Amino acid sequence: MKKKLNIDIEEYYKDFSCPFSAKRTVKILLLEIPKKYYNNLGKVMLTNSTGLNRKARRGTTLARGKKYKLSECRGWYNQEWKGKPAEIVILVDNALKGIPKWMLFLPSFKSLVLSDILFHELGHHIHYTKIPEYNEREDVADKWKSRLSRSYYLRKYWYTIIIFALLVLLKIL
Repeated sequence: MKKKLNIDIEEYYKDFSCPFSAKRTVKILLLEIPKKYYNNLGKVMLTNSTGLNRKARRGTTLARGKKYKLSECRGWYNQEWKGKPAEIVILVDNALKGIPKWMLFLPSFKSLVLSDILFHELGHHIHYTKIPEYNEREDVADKWKSRLSRSYYLRKYWYTIIIFALLVLLKIL
């Protein structure tokens, strides 16, 4: 039986082409985590910094007491507001900055790049909707990112742990 994903995953790029199917990778990531964590999430938007509207390009956000431009972030979470469902926005071009293209041919590395952002923003969603904590919101999101990543990689890429352990034993790393 195939699991069904009840979240819209939309892509909109302006003057940018992703070297792999980011939509497919995000879908695989979401299908591997329990549905209860993303139950009220409306959509995941994959775009690039130039594909944002004017308001978002000029917008800012606060994180850990500092102000950041939205167009320079790798992603953000918009909570449910006035009947509009919650959404996660991922800026794929910012996520891929500084990563060699040859590394993106490895399925585990594609997942690693997008899961880092997706699971962090999903941590914000869990924090707002399911399990509220009275700590710094970025710390809570990072905690959920670690928890979701660990669960995903142990289930999906368990063999890489064995390879890594062998490399450490052989003192290659």
